[in-house]
Amino acid sequence: MGKITAAAFLALLLVLCSCAPQGSGGASDRPDAGAEDAGQADITEKSGGTETEKILPDLPEKDLGGGTFTFYVMGYERNVNNYSVEIYAEAENGDTINDAVYARNRYAEEKYNFKIAEYPESNSSLADSVRRTLMADEDIYQVFMMNLRDSANLAGQGYLRDLKNVENMDLGKPWWDSRSNGGFSIMGRLYFAVGDINIMDNNATWAVFFNKKILQDLGLEAPYAHVGGNNWTLDKYHEMSKAAARDLNGDGVMHPDDDAWGTVGDYLNTYMLFIASGEKVINKDKDDVPYLEHISERGANVMDKVMDIQLDAESTLHANEHASKYANVYSDMLRRNFKEDRALFYIAGLLTYTLLRDMENEFGMVPMPKLDSAQDRYYTTYNYGNASSLSIPVTNARLADTGLIAEALAAESMYTLTPAYYEVALERKYMRDEESRAMLDIILSSRAGDLTTIYDWGGSFEIMQALTQKKSRDFTSEFEKIRGRAETAIAKTLESFD
Repeated sequence: MGKITAAAFLALLLVLCSCAPQGSGGASDRPDAGAEDAGQADITEKSGGTETEKILPDLPEKDLGGGTFTFYVMGYERNVNNYSVEIYAEAENGDTINDAVYARNRYAEEKYNFKIAEYPESNSSLADSVRRTLMADEDIYQVFMMNLRDSANLAGQGYLRDLKNVENMDLGKPWWDSRSNGGFSIMGRLYFAVGDINIMDNNATWAVFFNKKILQDLGLEAPYAHVGGNNWTLDKYHEMSKAAARDLNGDGVMHPDDDAWGTVGDYLNTYMLFIASGEKVINKDKDDVPYLEHISERGANVMDKVMDIQLDAESTLHANEHASKYANVYSDMLRRNFKEDRALFYIAGLLTYTLLRDMENEFGMVPMPKLDSAQDRYYTTYNYGNASSLSIPVTNARLADTGLIAEALAAESMYTLTPAYYEVALERKYMRDEESRAMLDIILSSRAGDLTTIYDWGGSFEIMQALTQKKSRDFTSEFEKIRGRAETAIAKTLESFD
């Protein structure tokens, strides 16, 4: 594929992207905006003397009497790189995200006469600390914004409300991510959800970052062209990764800090590359009941190609194998190599773009690669520990009012918080080229909720990382070994929901 103009490239991607991208300020920018929302388009608000189209939530006019509603969130002390800035803002301070949150909150607070408060959790596990208040039947927190694994744990113990039965919440509206939430549901019930109200789920979405200087030095074509040409595949990825790996000091051995790598990442990427090919470990039947898949011939082929990448010791560098040598292996080895032009690819969550802001040379990002060009679309999912999700505890005594607040904040976030996220992500100090906007759209619209990562029934998620650690390709037989354990764990979860 030869050179193409930015305009032609973006037009081509618009055709290739099979679903509407996540927001930049309008309902049609959400991947889940569908026909059910079309009838809402005639609802408008006037701004600055001009009438602009804005979908409004179907909520009653209500005075909440100045009451305070407290959100339980992931705090700074828990993870200095990944903490909640999506719920509370004390005042405007010039920061784009902070000011968008403040504007959203003030709009909702003034409209319904209530106050938003947050309690930032500093422990490593939010679920443990909130469980004590739930067991004591204390209505301290009205909304949880916990990570997906903690939310799943609480749901399985009966501590969360089914959001589909919460008055004033309409999860079919475009400010809720219906594809992801559809993946999270079990037996038609949804105990935690994501949407425009949160952005930590965006940061936890998996993607591929690439170093532009290395591409230029080696004369390699940018991955953007391969996405545009529908040949951004596992084979193409591995081909480029191998081409970039070099023994810089000439001693015949690849060293973590001295040589150039094709890929830096960790064992988690075995699973992430597997599902990027459209495969599943846990699937659901027509009644929305999860079950453990049998590995198909296609799935086995995918695993072979993934293991070709992950077990290529000459081009792929794993954090897991060197963690003991560094204070923080991710910043001191992986990101350092990428920043210093000794790694072509870095597979990680979108949060990484903020951690590369001091990188001297330019980088880009693309979606996770497909198996082949026949694959219907791109796929990705979340890091279960970094993505926030909204849930409501069973102790909540103001359920309908909480539903109203959640819906109002989510709806307004589609016009405030999500555009702010795009503005920050795409400003020059982060994403530094015209193609990045199209790539961000594709990445965010290709994700789906994945039960395997958040429940890990019988070790169904951890098995791929364990195989990578053992450098084993015997996936099918190892997978069958856990089948009985996984099916028992699934049955236990289903029983707890009933």
